[in-house]
Amino acid sequence: MLLLAEALFGRKVLVAGDCLYPFQPWSQVAPEGFERAANPELLDQAIAEEPWLHFATERVRAGELPLWNPHNYLGHPFLAANSGAVFWPQHWLEYAFPSKQWWEWSSLARLWLAGAFTVLLLLRMGTSHVAAVLGGIAFSLSAFLVTWLFHPIASVACVLPLLLWQVEGLGCGVTRRRVAGLAATFALALLAGYLQAVVHVGLLAAGWGFARARLRGVLAVAGAAALGGLLAAPQLLPFAEYLLASQAWVEFARVDTVGEVPLPEAALLLVHPFLWGAPHRGTYEGPVGHNLTYPDLVAGYVGVVALLLAIAGALRGRRGAVLGGLVLVCALLAWKVEPLYAVWRALPVLGSSKTPRLLLLVAFGLSLLAALGLDGLRARLPERWRVPAGFLACLLVAAELLRFGFGFNTAIEPEEVHPPTPTTDFLRAQPGLFRVLGGEQTFLFPQANLPYGISLVAGYDSLERRETTELLLGLASVEPDFPFVSRIPAFYREEAIPLGSLLNVRYVLAGTELPPPFELAHEAEGLFVYENPNVLPRAFVARDATVVEDPDERLARLHAADFDPWTAVLEEEPDDPLWPELGGEGEVRVISYEPTRIVLEADLPQPALVVLTDAWDPGWRCDDRDILRVDHALRGVLLPSGRSEVEMSYLPTSLTAGILAAALGFVSLLILLLPERSIGAWVNELRRGLRRASRSRAVDS
Repeated sequence: MLLLAEALFGRKVLVAGDCLYPFQPWSQVAPEGFERAANPELLDQAIAEEPWLHFATERVRAGELPLWNPHNYLGHPFLAANSGAVFWPQHWLEYAFPSKQWWEWSSLARLWLAGAFTVLLLLRMGTSHVAAVLGGIAFSLSAFLVTWLFHPIASVACVLPLLLWQVEGLGCGVTRRRVAGLAATFALALLAGYLQAVVHVGLLAAGWGFARARLRGVLAVAGAAALGGLLAAPQLLPFAEYLLASQAWVEFARVDTVGEVPLPEAALLLVHPFLWGAPHRGTYEGPVGHNLTYPDLVAGYVGVVALLLAIAGALRGRRGAVLGGLVLVCALLAWKVEPLYAVWRALPVLGSSKTPRLLLLVAFGLSLLAALGLDGLRARLPERWRVPAGFLACLLVAAELLRFGFGFNTAIEPEEVHPPTPTTDFLRAQPGLFRVLGGEQTFLFPQANLPYGISLVAGYDSLERRETTELLLGLASVEPDFPFVSRIPAFYREEAIPLGSLLNVRYVLAGTELPPPFELAHEAEGLFVYENPNVLPRAFVARDATVVEDPDERLARLHAADFDPWTAVLEEEPDDPLWPELGGEGEVRVISYEPTRIVLEADLPQPALVVLTDAWDPGWRCDDRDILRVDHALRGVLLPSGRSEVEMSYLPTSLTAGILAAALGFVSLLILLLPERSIGAWVNELRRGLRRASRSRAVDS
C-alpha cells in the first residue's frame, strides 16, 4: 500500500499514460513544460495493456466476447492472440465495473496475493512464521513483480507460489482433491495471458513434485496440468491454431529474440539494480537490444539483505542446496551463459522462449532461500534475540525493496489516459469505413488507437498472421530488424501506393510533405494528415481476377508500383461454377460492420468476385458461400448475379472445441472433488442399473 499510495489514496490513476506525450499526435496536448515521461520503460502500459483491456471491456459490455479486433492488422484474432487475457478473473471485475481506478487496486491485489501465497508455501515447507513473512515480502516487492506489474507475466507470478504450495502438499499424499486443486491452479495460470512463463513454471512444478513424491508426484503434476489445459481450452485451442499460422512460429524458431548482456554486469544487478541508472529517475543508460528492457535486466533483484540470507539458505541442508542449484541454473540461462544456453536453444518450443523471463524463478527462489537462511541464522542466536532479529530482517528487506520500487510505476491524472487530440478528433469525425497509415510506427502507436475507435493498418502484438505480415511488409520504406509489421520503423514507400489504396488507406499521417496524389486534409503541430483520393472502399467488386500460385511472385505483384488494386489476385482457381462466368461490374455496400459480424449487400449484373479488404482467417464463415483468400491475405466471396445479401460471422471452430473440452474438464474436476464413498456408491448404482436393464431385456425376449 505504501508502494502504490499515490494512486490508492489520491485522485491519480496508476497508468503510465504520460509515456505517449513524446509521440504524435499526443505531443499536441502535452502539458506545458513537459520534457520526458516519468518512466519511459512503461510505454507498453499505454500502447498495449490498457488499450487491450479497454477494448475487451467495451466488447463484453456490448454483449459479446472480444474475439476479433477490426482496428489493427486489417483485423486481428484478439482472443486467440492471448495477450489480452480475456478470461483472467481480475479482468472480469473490470468488465463488470469499468473504472480507471481498476489498475491500482488490481496491482495491489497481485502483489498481496504473491506475498500471501509465498507465506503459505514457506509455512508448509516448515519455516517459522517470521521467516515466511520475510520470504513473502521479498517476493511480492521483488524487482520482477514491481517492474512487470502491469504485464500478464505478473499474473503468472502471483499464481506461482499457490501452485507450488499445492505441489508441496503432495508430500503428505497424492489425493484426488489435491490433484483437482492443482488442475484449477494450472488453469488459472494458463488464462493469465503469458504462456511462456507458464511453461517455465510447469517444469519447476514437475521437478518439485518429483522431490516431494517421486514418480507419483510427477504424474500428479502432469495429470493436473492436462486437466488444467482442458479447463483453459477456450483460450488455449484458438491460441494454438493462431500460433501455428503466425509469423512468430517461423521467425522465433530460427533467430535469437533477446539481446545479450555481459555476465559480470548481469550478476552485479542482483546487488546493484541502479548500476546503469534508473528509468524512473531519468538516469538510465544501460544496454539496449532486441526485446531487452530494464525489467529484463533487474528482475532477479530481491535486495542485498535477502540475497545474503539466500546464500546462507543455499548452504543449509539438502533442500537449500537443490533450490540454490535451481536458482543458479535459471540465472545462467537468463543471462545466456554457454554451453547451457545452447542446450536450451536446441529444445523444441522452449528454445523460442525469452530466457530473461526465467528471472521470475530466480527472484522466487531467492525469496524462499532467504526465508530458509533467516531460520538458520536465528537458530544460532540466543533465544531472546531471535524474535527481534526476525523482525529487523523483515524491516530491512521491506525498506530496501521499497527504496527500489518507489516511483517506478507512475500515476497520472485520469484525464491524461488517452486524451483527445486535434488529429484524433479530425479522424474520428470523418464518415465511412477507412483505415489510417502512420508514416512512422510511432505516429498514433498501434494498439493505442483502440480507445479512439480508429482503424490503423499496423499492429503491436507478439503474434501476427504470416500472410498478413508478408503483405504489409510491402508498405515498409525502411526494412525492419525482424520481419514483423510491429517492427517496421517507417511506411513511406512510394511504390506501395496502389497496395495502400487496396487496403482502404484513406489517410496517411506524415511528419513531412507527401507528393501527389496525396492531398493535405489536416495539420496540427507538425503532424500532417494526407488524404488518398485513390482509396478503394472497404468492400468492392473486383474488375478482374487472376491466379498466381507462387507466393513470392504473388507478393512481388502486389508490392509493385504498377499493381492494379481493382484486380484480385488468387492463390488458386476456385472450385465454383460461378468462376468461368465471372464479370467485373456491379455495386456492393456495407450494411453492417461489427467486430464479429459483417453484412454486405450486392447488386450484380453477372456473377462477380466481391473483395472485403479485411484479413482472412479460418474462423470467418459466410452463409453458404466459401470465403476465398484473395490478394494473399484478404477475403473474397463469389456471388451470383442479381441482388443478394451476404453475412460474414466470426466464430472459430477451435473456440467451439475449446468450450466442449472445458465442459469435459469441469465434469472431470467435479468427479475428482467427490468423496471416495460417493464415487463408489455412484459406480455401484450404475452397475445395478445395468444389471436391471439386462434382466428386463431378457424377460422381454
